[in-house]
Amino acid sequence: MEPGERDSVAAWWHMVVRNLRHTVPSCRGEDAKGKGRSWYEAALCDGNPIIVYLHGSAQHRAASHRLELVKVLSNGGFHVLSVDYRGFGDSTGTPTEDGLTADAVCVYEWTKARSGTTPVCLWGHSLGTGYK
Repeated sequence: MEPGERDSVAAWWHMVVRNLRHTVPSCRGEDAKGKGRSWYEAALCDGNPIIVYLHGSAQHRAASHRLELVKVLSNGGFHVLSVDYRGFGDSTGTPTEDGLTADAVCVYEWTKARSGTTPVCLWGHSLGTGYK
């Protein structure tokens, strides 16, 4: 990998992780108040299952119907990790099928590296309609 490519990958990685929103299970809500990023990362191995939520090809992770779904999942005892992949919400770039796939894999691998033996599930909407 060339030096310029490493810089591009690092910038892309930072963009994906910066746009990651972690909603803890509602049973952990009080514990989470005022905590920093390291607490949230450590919480991923608390045994409560994790859902990596990949929204569809319209709007962004903070659309009201998506926030309602995240709330239902949190009330069901799940950690929910939502991300605005490239070209959506507050991320940068242009959406492509390859880009959406790379962003989803990035979030999944980041989560697996922090989850210990906690199950990680993927939940996606209309991702097969990526742009070309």
